[in-house]
Amino acid sequence: EERQVLAWLNDYAQEIHQETPVAGDRQRLMQSVNPRFVFRNYLAQEVIDEIEAGSTHKLERLLNTLRRPYDEQPENNDFAQ
Repeated sequence: EERQVLAWLNDYAQEIHQETPVAGDRQRLMQSVNPRFVFRNYLAQEVIDEIEAGSTHKLERLLNTLRRPYDEQPENNDFAQ
């Protein structure tokens, strides 16, 4: 029985190795389904506070950022926290 388990584990490991994409492909795949920027309640509150203070700058930045949630936008990394 131990040999059967070891054989199964070996087969499974080989299958996983064959199916696992290379690092660059894996990263692109993850980025295609996991957005970098996600609308969060604290962001909404920050925008509300700024609007109440008379400025729409943060609202405009946030809306522009969320239009491309999967893209790298280093200038907007503060929204990715």
